[in-house]
Amino acid sequence: MSARPGASSTGAATRNPGSKTFAVIPSEARDPGTAARVLDALVDLLPVTRNSIALPIPSYSLKVVEKYVGFRRALLEANGEWAMARYIEATEMNDPAEQADVLDQIKAYNQEDLDATGAVLEWLRSRVGS
Repeated sequence: MSARPGASSTGAATRNPGSKTFAVIPSEARDPGTAARVLDALVDLLPVTRNSIALPIPSYSLKVVEKYVGFRRALLEANGEWAMARYIEATEMNDPAEQADVLDQIKAYNQEDLDATGAVLEWLRSRVGS
C-alpha cells in the first residue's frame, strides 16, 4: 500500500498491480482503463483499522483514530461540513482573489486529511505488519 502524500496513485497502481493505493481521482482522468486501475487499487482504511486492532476509543472515524496515533492538525476548526460550507461560499464570491484564498484553505484541509490517513496507515503497519 502507498499512502505517501503527493505520490502518483496511477503510477503506483501501474507499477505494482497487486498493491493497494490511496488516491483521489481527478475528473480529468477520462481514460476508463486508468480510472478502473486506480479504483481497483484503492482500499478503505476504516474496515482495515476496525478488523486489525482493538483500540480504547469511542469511534474508529479518522478524526478520532488520528488523535490516538498522535497526528495533530493545524486547521483545528476545519471538518467536512466546514469545507462544504466554505466551498458554497466560494462559488458565490465575486472577488477571484478571495475565492482562491478560500479554495486554498479547503485544499489545505483536504491535504491534512490525506496526511492523517497516511499517519494512521503507518501507525497500523508498525503494529500489525504490512
